[in-house]
Amino acid sequence: MKTFAIVASAGCLCAVSAVTSAEPLNPPAGPVAGTGATQIFQLPFTITQPGSYRLARDVTSPGGNGITITASNVTLDLGGHTMNGSGDGVEGILLSGNLEGVTIQNGTITNWVNAAIFDGFSADTGVVVREIRATNLGLEGIRLSASDALIIECVVTNAVGPGAFGAAPEGGALSGQGIWVGNNSRIIDCKVVNAGDEGILAGINAVITGCIVDGATFLEGAAGIAAGNNAIIENCVVTNSSSGGFAVGQESNLSNCTATNNFGVVAVSGGTVDRRTGEIVPLYEPAPSTIDARTGQPIMDVSYALLTAEGGGAAEGFVVGDGSRIKNCIADSNSGTGFFLSNESYITECVSNANGVDGIRVADDNVVNDNRASSNSGNGFVIGSNGNHVEGNYASDNSADGFQINDSFVVFIRNHVELDNINNVNGAPLVGPINDLTSPSSNWSQ
Repeated sequence: MKTFAIVASAGCLCAVSAVTSAEPLNPPAGPVAGTGATQIFQLPFTITQPGSYRLARDVTSPGGNGITITASNVTLDLGGHTMNGSGDGVEGILLSGNLEGVTIQNGTITNWVNAAIFDGFSADTGVVVREIRATNLGLEGIRLSASDALIIECVVTNAVGPGAFGAAPEGGALSGQGIWVGNNSRIIDCKVVNAGDEGILAGINAVITGCIVDGATFLEGAAGIAAGNNAIIENCVVTNSSSGGFAVGQESNLSNCTATNNFGVVAVSGGTVDRRTGEIVPLYEPAPSTIDARTGQPIMDVSYALLTAEGGGAAEGFVVGDGSRIKNCIADSNSGTGFFLSNESYITECVSNANGVDGIRVADDNVVNDNRASSNSGNGFVIGSNGNHVEGNYASDNSADGFQINDSFVVFIRNHVELDNINNVNGAPLVGPINDLTSPSSNWSQ
């Protein structure tokens, strides 16, 4: 990595020399403006005017913030160089003042006390961060939690504490989130390794695609990847997260994702943790409670209750709020339940294998179709109390029951069991035949 930085630096210095031949290679303090981008040679530096800016070489901070941006419509290109905070710099890049149209790209930001990039709690719009490598940070990697942002091909890795509200765990992990963005944001093809809280955290209406989180929530946090209501998450992987794989709010859509080897050894504290303020922030707000006309009882968002409960617990692979959809996902070898769905949701073509509790657990009014649950330490499927449709699923070799049915109003059609039992807790009139693969003569018979 050092060799790459030296080569890139030499290349950029040659380019600068060619464009601004009247300038020395080691100019005095301040920017150098030529016909192209304004060149930055040292820290600290404040951008107060719109335009294009470029880091001319590797730079080291003497303390304080590295680059502060106070103007809208700014493009900051790090030129493949490194901004080194030396353990004394506070924020690598700070956005200040409700900005619009800021782009930060192409470089490494390392060794800062807080974050590589921080929006300063200001509601910025249209922020783009691409191809940034953020390492060795005390708090977050990239935090734009008050802003709508587009984060592309960034890596947050090998971060170390201590941060403002407690040291990072032994082995090296930042004290907060790897990437934290606000509402209406998108994160594409990013990777986070070792985050004290969530690896990736997003507000409502987020789209997260092609991302990997390897090591998260060592301190606290909702899950390796967590988002508010109306999230779309696809083609992502979470592994080695202490609080679980994926946690999303209501009306969300997850597809082609994998949660594996998430192990659940930390106590959660009722939501995500803001290490800068010490506040506990709920991942999402549930819909107002309604009454189930069939039972006269309140309909409860059990996923929200799980995510906001104090205390420790096993790490679920997937936890989703009401009205969500999960398709073509895998939960494997997590210490908790593979898939945990609340109400009025849909899960199809998913695999839950070798998890520490149940394979797939749903509450009320869900559709559970064409899934497989095998070798889980609890039940293969746990069907909640009211109005579920369960069809075409396969349960095999789970330690408890293949299907535990608590639903008196269930529709149960063409499901398969092998080396498993069906526990019809309330004696519901099961609709449709059941195929026990260990007894061929019972083909599609009850």
